[in-house]
Amino acid sequence: DESVTISTFKILPQLIDRADLAQSQYATQMGIATRQGVLLNEAIETAVYAAHAGFTNFDNASIGGSAGNITVSSSNVDDIIRGMKREINEANGELVANRNGMFIVWRPADFELLEAYVQANGFSTADNALKAGTDQGFMYMGVEHFSSNLLASGHLFGGVKKLLHLGILKS
Repeated sequence: DESVTISTFKILPQLIDRADLAQSQYATQMGIATRQGVLLNEAIETAVYAAHAGFTNFDNASIGGSAGNITVSSSNVDDIIRGMKREINEANGELVANRNGMFIVWRPADFELLEAYVQANGFSTADNALKAGTDQGFMYMGVEHFSSNLLASGHLFGGVKKLLHLGILKS
């Protein structure tokens, strides 16, 4: 494709008063830039999750249950992971997934259920989860798992890594 459509935007201006900056021992230009980077990251993450309507939906019927929303439990997290992998393969994404990897972003309460499942199944996975922790995410069943409070209500987010492209307009 030779064109780009900018359809989602977030303006995150950061006023830097030069006099205050010169006199302050607490606020530094790089500290302010770091904070602006954090805000920009959160805005981008929220915008990506809010665009869920444009992605492939996946419901309880996709993992062998009746139609409707999936209620995540410690007994079906493996079904969710396997079902997502199947959906990727059926959409001809297997080669890209093998190259780039896959991910799932869970709500914190669902991530806790995933942790419980991992700790209860297998010796090495339980040991890794208990010893190394899972705060920054972890790899399980060939998928990287993360947690976020920024997900759209009632949705999880997963798929193939490195498929979304981001452009930042600086003026």
